[in-house]
Amino acid sequence: MGAHQMINDAQIFFFSELLIMLYILTEISYTVFFTSSHNKSYPILLSSMLSFSFFVLFSAWILYDTIDVNFSYNIFHGSLKISFYSVIFKTILLIATIFLLFICKDFLIGRGIFKFEYDIIIIFSILGLLLLGLCDDFLVLYLAIELQSLCFYVLATFQRNSDFSTEAGLKYFILGAFSSGLLLFGITLIYISFGSISLEKIYQLGHTSKDLLAFFGFIFLLFAFFFKIGAFPFHMWLCDVYEGSLTTVTAFFSAVPKIIIFSLIIKLSFICFTGYIECGKLLFGFSGLTSICFASIAALYQKRMKRLIAYSTISHTGFILLAICCGSMDSIKSCIIYISLYSLMTLSIFSIFMITGKQYTPKYLVN
Repeated sequence: MGAHQMINDAQIFFFSELLIMLYILTEISYTVFFTSSHNKSYPILLSSMLSFSFFVLFSAWILYDTIDVNFSYNIFHGSLKISFYSVIFKTILLIATIFLLFICKDFLIGRGIFKFEYDIIIIFSILGLLLLGLCDDFLVLYLAIELQSLCFYVLATFQRNSDFSTEAGLKYFILGAFSSGLLLFGITLIYISFGSISLEKIYQLGHTSKDLLAFFGFIFLLFAFFFKIGAFPFHMWLCDVYEGSLTTVTAFFSAVPKIIIFSLIIKLSFICFTGYIECGKLLFGFSGLTSICFASIAALYQKRMKRLIAYSTISHTGFILLAICCGSMDSIKSCIIYISLYSLMTLSIFSIFMITGKQYTPKYLVN
């Protein structure tokens, strides 16, 4: 009875991902039928889709709100793992995304950005981040990262008529491909060393191992994730991408993806590769300190608000890495609280920008 109940619970909490998948399919079908409609096309189409996305993500958050602390279960033959730890970060992710959709709706319509693809790409990236938070296998990890990364590349170039947006997307794509190469190379070294890509099996086989190939694989994984979060010295893409992207996209990049990436860094460092944690702490400490010092000095010379926020993001990333460097349970709890407050603070700042920004009036609304 207990095992049967655990299976039912696992199916219930994975239902949020299935709900979002079903919503994406429905959303694509909906836009195909009503894009050419004179009564239900832009901006009504974008407005209705954003409202439905808000409702779907809120429903997914409700499903995560009642999980037991000791709950842990593997699904899809161990490729995905649902636990209290993953649900904490995914709940923060869903709340931040709901808040973002709420504040960006009027901004997009007010600026005349009536492209329904915006909502589809946002929800696709959220699905990739949700699967990334559940992954317990390096293959699923890579596929989930590539899913959300491809969505991010498109979002960065969403303003097709802007040269700055095109430049931002191109830089993001090239450097993102480089980080994906580092990630694949690290996974390859780990597979050669342990003969498995399952995080649970790697923990059982080599959580106290000192194998050189696995060590370099772990280092390459950390380098790839440092790029994803924009930590020093892998921050070179951050400022240009933030400045060239749409304001709502910049808010999304700065507040949402880092939630899951940090949870994955903590999971790999303190659960899977505990044998190399001492070297990992040195990397976390070095990157954290240099991120804080470099960003604090560089921010003094910035004249554009987005670039200033980009350097602020690098600095906050450094503080979180320093907390991870401590390697204690209290520091991990502090990271969760800090990430939650950072996401709330960042979205609040961007909401002020969107509310106080100059509004655009479409030509067909002008008398």
